[in-house]
Amino acid sequence: GFDVAKVISLSSGVVPTEETIVLVVPAPTSTWGTSSLHFPLLYFLQRLSNAQQSPWLAKTILLVSPTDSSTELESTISTFLDTYLGTTYHSVEGESISQLPPDYTMGIIRNL
Repeated sequence: GFDVAKVISLSSGVVPTEETIVLVVPAPTSTWGTSSLHFPLLYFLQRLSNAQQSPWLAKTILLVSPTDSSTELESTISTFLDTYLGTTYHSVEGESISQLPPDYTMGIIRNL
């Protein structure tokens, strides 16, 4: 499985749900607050979500991370794309992951 965080611009003159940028990062080995990779990403998302600090943002940003640190990024990307496109994913462990909600899948993925 994976976790998703969504940032959407509230100040742009362009509808930010038309295009999406997806950032895929490995799961933290400790916590998001103590990881040297993940803590700056949280700060980055916080800045992007502030309309005064990022008035230029005209795309939806999705941050995707595996729920388990032993999961490879390739598997996470494949699972994410299946759920984004509406394909029900069945993992080796028998876990079934349904399609993401429509408000997460409205945009065209421009970068992954």
